Amino acid sequence: MDTVGKLCALLEKESDLFLEYEQATLALLDCAADDAEHYIMLRGAKANEIDGLVEEIAQVCGQVPDAAVLLECTKASLPFDRVPAGYQPVYYAGQNVRSVIHRIGQSDVQAMQRLERLRDEAVEAIKQNQNMPKIRKYLTDLTDVPHAPLRNDKA
Repeated sequence: MDTVGKLCALLEKESDLFLEYEQATLALLDCAADDAEHYIMLRGAKANEIDGLVEEIAQVCGQVPDAAVLLECTKASLPFDRVPAGYQPVYYAGQNVRSVIHRIGQSDVQAMQRLERLRDEAVEAIKQNQNMPKIRKYLTDLTDVPHAPLRNDKA
């Protein structure tokens, strides 16, 4: 496979990974509080896969004389009029990746706000429970009682 074809395939895979990352981010917007950790871990795993793919893309680009231009095409961060005709498919594939990244940026803010709300609700629930007089007295009494050493009943 030629360099352009290889890069287009890698960029398609990167786009797919970002779509999976986006799905995990969107799931954080309305999942149960107990499921949030799963989606956070899933996002981390996808981010690691994406990082590896980005390195692979850079290595493939490094194999051509105009590596810097080709690498900029993979990121679609070059003005289109400066994109060599042979690299345009790479540029378009890079644009697809960028569009997913842009959407993730927007939903990521919402997900972080929701996680902060969940944290604040949990802290408030803990504070409310600490204000229960019987429980507070029980917990205070537990800390005031000297504990007997544990004994080994198997002797």
